[in-house]
Amino acid sequence: MISDLAGRFRRHDRPVRHRSLAFSVLGPCGLFAAGLLAEYLLGGVKYSSIGDTMSVLASIKQTAVVTTIGFVWCSLCQIITATGLPVRRIARIALAVAGVCGLVVAACPVGVNAFPGMTTIHFAAAAIGTTILAIWPLLSASRAPGTPLPFRPVVATMATIALLALLAWLLSQSINGSMLGLVERLAVYGGVTWPAIATWWAYRHYRDEGRLPARVTGATEVAGAAEPVGVQPS
Repeated sequence: MISDLAGRFRRHDRPVRHRSLAFSVLGPCGLFAAGLLAEYLLGGVKYSSIGDTMSVLASIKQTAVVTTIGFVWCSLCQIITATGLPVRRIARIALAVAGVCGLVVAACPVGVNAFPGMTTIHFAAAAIGTTILAIWPLLSASRAPGTPLPFRPVVATMATIALLALLAWLLSQSINGSMLGLVERLAVYGGVTWPAIATWWAYRHYRDEGRLPARVTGATEVAGAAEPVGVQPS
């Protein structure tokens, strides 16, 4: 049934935009780098990356700015990436919404009650954003001929199952677990990294087929030509 739903999605024949190619990788890298820098800046503050979440890291005075910048950067990169992906509109909108949720998470840090319900908004945005990222592989799937591997129904379904399993594990850890921080990182980094993997794979796929636009390949397009001049299909 899941594969049948994915099979209704339209063909992935829209070339990968250069901005999506770059920002799909810059987002996760920036978030990971911010996390590493924040832990370095902790000094003598008691914090465990295994048991404590990134939200807690963002609430500590010494690391709040760096961690928040990481959240904002990754979220903005997701939004930019969504504008140039070779997927149907609902998948691009979903990725952009996940980015907006990340911005809300950054704007409503845990422990800073600037207004009533701020912490609730933080956790609600985090839950919505991570859930969207978990199902995004399925939203972007297609059975059309020539679809890049990460967007094919079997691969996309497996990725969604894996990400949802991480979310289920995260939920169980949040109720009663000692590895909440580690599992949260696995779920978040997994969710933001999959679009990057899919984007780069799609870029290589379309490049090998000679279907990238001239501004990406450097080729010259001729009116009426099926392929850009100088790009030979494999």
